[in-house]
Amino acid sequence: MPGRFAAKVTCSVAALVSAEIPAALVSLRLRRRKEARELVVRLPAGASSLDRLTCEACGAATSRPAACDDRMHLLCEPCAPNAQGRIACPACARRR
Repeated sequence: MPGRFAAKVTCSVAALVSAEIPAALVSLRLRRRKEARELVVRLPAGASSLDRLTCEACGAATSRPAACDDRMHLLCEPCAPNAQGRIACPACARRR
């Protein structure tokens, strides 16, 4: 019976679009205690805000990143919960 009601789907690319959009690149120096890190953020033309940064632990986009103390990894809010003391960095734990 399962073969009787199976659907066959075929997909193909119909068109590709490529566009060049001017953007401003801004280099920022992030410093915390003895650690420092260079960040490059992008502001596309016509946009009212910067592109979101990527969490280095889970890969999600975040507009409010936090930085870990050890290696200055950028983390999203779920990966860097509010806690007293040092942030437990999932990106550092994964590399150990």
